[in-house]
Amino acid sequence: MVQKAVLEAKRKADEEKKKAAAEAEKKEEGDDKKDDEDKKDETKEEDAKAEEEDKGPPEATLTEEEEKTWFIKTTVPDLTPQVFDKNFAKFALPEKDEGFDDIKFEWQDKAKSKDYLRKTILEKKRNSRVEDLQPGSEFQASQAEWTKLVEEWQAKAKNAKKPDKKEDDDEKKEADVDLYSVEDVNDTGNGLPLFVNFTNDDWALAQLRWEIYTLATSYKKDVNDEDRTNVPEQHFSFYYNKYFKKSFNKVTFGKGDSLTEIFKLVKDTAAVEGDVLTTPLDAELPSLDIFVRLTENSRRERQRRIDAGDETARLSMKVPGGATSVAPVEKKK
Repeated sequence: MVQKAVLEAKRKADEEKKKAAAEAEKKEEGDDKKDDEDKKDETKEEDAKAEEEDKGPPEATLTEEEEKTWFIKTTVPDLTPQVFDKNFAKFALPEKDEGFDDIKFEWQDKAKSKDYLRKTILEKKRNSRVEDLQPGSEFQASQAEWTKLVEEWQAKAKNAKKPDKKEDDDEKKEADVDLYSVEDVNDTGNGLPLFVNFTNDDWALAQLRWEIYTLATSYKKDVNDEDRTNVPEQHFSFYYNKYFKKSFNKVTFGKGDSLTEIFKLVKDTAAVEGDVLTTPLDAELPSLDIFVRLTENSRRERQRRIDAGDETARLSMKVPGGATSVAPVEKKK
């Protein structure tokens, strides 16, 4: 019995050893297989890396806005805005005749670089103001003449004896007067001035006509820059103040903040086209009384519309103090 038990124990021990050896062999095979798989993965990674290196660095993709940018924008500019605005128009590309041994264009060739600089300067001119612009002598002379004429015209209108409004004949006579054939606006042939029926609103509109025309033509002469021929709408108030030494009061004309709507009141003289101030009148006028004639023509047309029942033709202006704001003339000491 004892011998049988010993044999049985030995048999079990042998089975355990065989089982352990089999598991060890299986584990070793699994480890070898895993090592082989790891080696394959490493090989694949190395192959992929080598392939990427052969292709070179990845190609960068830029947005449409980034493609238009040629220079890094820094937080601290090289020049102050004041210095830049005053001098940018003088910027130019270097030339060999200025003493350079060689000139290299890294980003674009010379022609494209010159075109880029030109476009940059033009864009800056459209968006910047000429801070040091000074009204010229022609403007000063026109202003003095206009102020003197307005004072004389208003005195003449005040002293004129208006005809009775009872007869239709009087209105017909007024309508028959050719605005542009009358030689003297102070006398239409019956002793009455052409502006006899002007109200304060009409004088204000005559003033506006002269101011806008004079600003448009004087700016072009005084700035003396072929790239700056019209006053930009965004800088209208700045140049208006520069020339007339007063702020442009939009409230006066009852059209809100829109210059386009205000200028519709004097469309025969001023308009905003695109983003600049324009005038359909000739650069040289035969006489400043053209603004009185245009104002009278507009008044008659407005009155005809009102008489026909069109209430939208009535003005809703608010002339300060009920009087015309005539541009002041600086007196010499």
